[in-house]
Amino acid sequence: MELLRAQRERRFRLELHDPQPIERPGDVWALAAQIAIVGVFVLLLIAALYAGRGLLLPIVVAVVIGETLAPLVKGAAERGVPRLLTAALLIAVGLALVGLAVTLLAAPIKELIAQAPEFGASIKDKLYVFDRPLAAWRELQSAVLPPSDSNVVQLDTGWTSFWTSIMSPLVGFLTPALGQIVLFVIVLFFVLAG
Repeated sequence: MELLRAQRERRFRLELHDPQPIERPGDVWALAAQIAIVGVFVLLLIAALYAGRGLLLPIVVAVVIGETLAPLVKGAAERGVPRLLTAALLIAVGLALVGLAVTLLAAPIKELIAQAPEFGASIKDKLYVFDRPLAAWRELQSAVLPPSDSNVVQLDTGWTSFWTSIMSPLVGFLTPALGQIVLFVIVLFFVLAG
């Protein structure tokens, strides 16, 4: 009983005697402002990294690979081989390995692409259960939403059709990819040579 009373008094004393009471309410708001500024900075940093990923990703990967291969360049430099030559040879070997991998994987990928219609038919046969619910969903959607002109199919033959359907997305994909590959190789060369 005495022990419980002593614990209550000790707890009561701790609540009454705060070691660092808030002297001014402005201190709390200053701390909140500092936390908000740091939070906004972190969010902006994440957004900047996301927006710059096309430029930053090849650079970061090149630096990581370059630092991984740096002991090879250093060991070759100790044996009298120039750093630039070692860096060029490592990049040439790396590009040759990538080319070899693409060459070896071309045939299996070609076979998979050739079998894609069979896979599609197999998947369609297995997912027939969803035909009725999807049809009901389309009926509900057409009843609720008015028909739009976006469902109109336009057929176009000739060069413009080929360009817009195949070449435009291909060029849109390859142009940044080639730029990133060139940037990666250049940065890797300078990291290895330096």
